Amino acid sequence: MSNRDSFWHNKPVLVTGGAGFIGSHLVELLVEVGAHVTVLDSLVSGSEANLASVRHQIQFINQDIRLLDWATLLATHPCAVLFHLAANAYVPPSVETPEYDYAVNLDSTFRLLSTLRQTKWAGRFVFASSAAVYGNAMQLPIAEDDATVPVS
Repeated sequence: MSNRDSFWHNKPVLVTGGAGFIGSHLVELLVEVGAHVTVLDSLVSGSEANLASVRHQIQFINQDIRLLDWATLLATHPCAVLFHLAANAYVPPSVETPEYDYAVNLDSTFRLLSTLRQTKWAGRFVFASSAAVYGNAMQLPIAEDDATVPVS
């Protein structure tokens, strides 16, 4: 077993947005290295089909993060690592209904972080953004240290 695999072996992990494109691939990798994975997704843009290869090896919670009581979730599904990928990444709805975008992307994340602080959670938190922060790329591939010039 490699050092990477031994770190993740039997580690309880929560992946929000885990049924999305990136989240589902992350979940597959986590299962492969032996993590105990809980996926939280509302299936608004993700799909259970994305998790078909690992469906019987994970716990899946279909829940809208806007309505979620984070403290209860973390008490009933404790985790050592939390990957927060749940978000609306599609631009047109963010322009058409900015209230929804705010509630999903900002308010839910703020409430999650507040809960982690209030409960003195000592795990690892990983927040995923999107390449959209770079705007219209001048060159490809985009590097992490490229200037951020979002268009929306």
